[in-house]
Amino acid sequence: MKKKTVVSDNKKTADGAAGVKTAIKNTAAAIIIVIMMMIITGAAPMTALSAPRAQFLERTQNLTLANGMKALLCPETGTGVTSVQVWVSAGSIYENEKTAGLSHFLEHLIFKGTRKFPGDEISRLVETSGGAINAGTSKEYTVYYIDAPSEAAGLAVEILSDAMSDAAFPADEIEKERPVVLEEIKRHDDEPTSVLYELLSETLFTTSPYRKRIIGDEKVIETVSRDEIIAYYKRYYTPSNMTVSIAGDFDAATMRPLVEKYFGGQQAGALRRSAPNLKETAAPSEKLRRAAKNVAHTYAACAYLAPDTSSDRQFAADVAAHILGGAESSRLYRKLREEKRIVYGVGAGFYAQKGDGIFEVSAVFDKENFSKVRQAVAEEISALAAEGPSPQELERAREVIKTGWLFGTETAHDRASMMGYWSVAENLAILDRYIAAIEAVSAQDVKEFFARYILASDPVWAAVEPEPKKPETGGK
Repeated sequence: MKKKTVVSDNKKTADGAAGVKTAIKNTAAAIIIVIMMMIITGAAPMTALSAPRAQFLERTQNLTLANGMKALLCPETGTGVTSVQVWVSAGSIYENEKTAGLSHFLEHLIFKGTRKFPGDEISRLVETSGGAINAGTSKEYTVYYIDAPSEAAGLAVEILSDAMSDAAFPADEIEKERPVVLEEIKRHDDEPTSVLYELLSETLFTTSPYRKRIIGDEKVIETVSRDEIIAYYKRYYTPSNMTVSIAGDFDAATMRPLVEKYFGGQQAGALRRSAPNLKETAAPSEKLRRAAKNVAHTYAACAYLAPDTSSDRQFAADVAAHILGGAESSRLYRKLREEKRIVYGVGAGFYAQKGDGIFEVSAVFDKENFSKVRQAVAEEISALAAEGPSPQELERAREVIKTGWLFGTETAHDRASMMGYWSVAENLAILDRYIAAIEAVSAQDVKEFFARYILASDPVWAAVEPEPKKPETGGK
């Protein structure tokens, strides 16, 4: 149930990316997961741990507005905070050579004013109300949110609705943000974990649009015109291509008319944009890609194609990833870190996507240990695939995953994020049964997952390694 990369704009926000949750806690996983995680995952109080579904779902209203927009309302009482989010099916998988990076660029520009809220009025109104405003872009979506005191929730609905339908894109603001995004791209390309993730994606995916960068292309950002930006906005920011997800302290009978007025009142526009072919159709042309950077250790990862967000095999994939490398008690950590001592950190993760998902192992180690690490990873995968997990491993993995899922919806922001993500992933029904499905994963399910997805193909590897040492120059 782990999700993919988000490039966040980090606007005025009280606590940063409040909904972001690392998939794995150990060192190496954190290095990769910072790049590969998403604004989402799940859950409710610990008292619901044995329940078949999170309790907040029981009070959630799932609506389709007259113009085709989806709306999810999850009311509660007593917290005083409401999160209003809009999830747009617009990300790098929908881009082409001429639009590479526009999903991310729009994220920078959406809050730069509308006809109703010109200039910096959006940021000013949110800030003076005590709220937080932010946005993030992934390969599959862009999300915008305002977390605010509940008395300002109606204003948040009005602002986000207006930004999604009538953003002004002032020419001077475009020119101000252009160098900002270009600088982000430069920093991104200097960050070893960013480079590693992109090397891995470009190696694993040959024809799939998942090989594309979220951050974008410098040439596109340097030259794209205002008219081209507006055309992209009008193409993807249509009601049927968006979900508004609201969770927090509000009265549904009061909120629903506001949502229908502001979001439902938008012109219907084009029908929901269909995604391109998201299934990989060709075998990788390379099995290992390397890049040299100014780093002290090697950052490496291997990956396999894995289940998509519609597949029930994703539950076994979650369990398999945790047993293999999800904690200090995992097989990879015990073998490579504690016994062999050939890595500084190691972890495994599964990331669901609308197209092929990713099952990966990541590690940090000294460059001379690369062959040993690859061999040891292969041995641990083979052993788990052959013998399956022990009853103790299986039970521990299920409990940890369920607990993480449940704690992941403690806040209004988390709940709105979970609902919004799975709406744009077109599998909202999974929220009703995720916990029960994890509880039902058996040792045989794990073995069958490995047989179908892991043993059926060789992994691809990517590595960011220390630059070769420059020869010392002698003195006179």
